[in-house]
Formats: sequence, structure tokens, C-alpha cells
Amino acid sequence: MKTTYARRRFYRGFTLTETVIVLGVMGLVVAAIWTTASVVRQRQPVLDTVQLVTDIATNVRGVYTGHPNAVPPLTPDAQVDAGLFPASVVNETQDDTINSWGGTLFLRFNNPIGTGFSVEVDIPATIDVTERRAACLGLMTSLPAVATNYAGGFNNTLPTSAVEIDPVQGNAPSLAFVRDGAAWEDATKKSVAQITTDTTSCTGVAFYFRL
Repeated sequence: MKTTYARRRFYRGFTLTETVIVLGVMGLVVAAIWTTASVVRQRQPVLDTVQLVTDIATNVRGVYTGHPNAVPPLTPDAQVDAGLFPASVVNETQDDTINSWGGTLFLRFNNPIGTGFSVEVDIPATIDVTERRAACLGLMTSLPAVATNYAGGFNNTLPTSAVEIDPVQGNAPSLAFVRDGAAWEDATKKSVAQITTDTTSCTGVAFYFRL
């Protein structure tokens, strides 16, 4: 049987202090859920873009495996027509691409033909700089470049001619670049702290792949 105190407490309900505690706990739970959802929303564009870059690299390598001397399509609409981009990033008019941040994806091929290519991810300057920097760091850490030696090109310049890279083969990107304003900066071997310090305004990321 319930005691007289227990019965009184049952009918009386929560005290003000108990109500405050319950509401506080509920607030913490809701805040934790909201924070987790926010992190997931910010992280998802990075994960989607990493997969897209990987798929694009696979498509290009697939073409050059069977046709090593093929002349590469140099304009966005020609690259779309060649099927180098996944359908999910092709715009409505089928002549350009659009990424998770509203910018474009672009392929830049090396000269001589069949030596390498870069996948560029444009991040519009209209996006808040904090979000742009977070996107750059997320892409760099999620798809790290593996080259240990970079010669035959110019540091801090996106490769447009043949370069010597070690290791020569592999599915991962060899080099990674961050665009700070209009200039590309080599970020291949930089730590997160170095990229954060050296990059004040990220407006794009590029990954260089060997063929």
C-alpha cells in the first residue's frame, strides 16, 4: 500500500524544482539531437562530393584504359556529352554541372594527352567563408592525396602539363590543391593546421590524378 506521503505526492504531481530538472534534461536531449543533425547536414555535401570525384576519376580512367590516345573533351558541355560526369550533377540543359554548394565540377586535362587530369570543385564566393573553409578541410581530409614526391610541375599551380609523381599508380588522387581567391595552392602534404593557416578564403578544391 502507498503511504500517506506517497499518495499526497502522487496527487500533487511534480514540484517546481522537479519540473525545472525535467525540462532541463529534455532541453539537453533536444539540443544534442539538433547538433547531431546539423553536423550531419554539414558533412553530407562533403561525403557526396568525395564520391562524385571518385566516380568522375573512374569514368575518365575507364575511357583512357581502352583509348590511351583519345583527345579529351575540353569544354563542360563536351565533357557532359562524353559521359564523364554522373547524371546527378548534370544541369537541366545538359551542358554543365552543379555540385553540392551550387558551384560547378570541371575536368582539366594535362598535355601531353593521356598523362593526367584534375577534377575541380568550385565553391561560390557568395557562401559564408566559414562554411567554405569547412568544406575545403572536409574534402582534403576525406580524400587525401598520396604523392610523396612532386616534380616536373610548379608548386601552387594546378598542373596543366606532364608531372612526375611518386607513387605513379594508385586509385587515390596524387595531388590536392586549394584555391585561395584566384590562386591555386598545393596542399598535398599540408596538415589541417597548415591548410587553415595558409587559406583565408577557399573558393575551390582540385584533385590531380595520374593516368
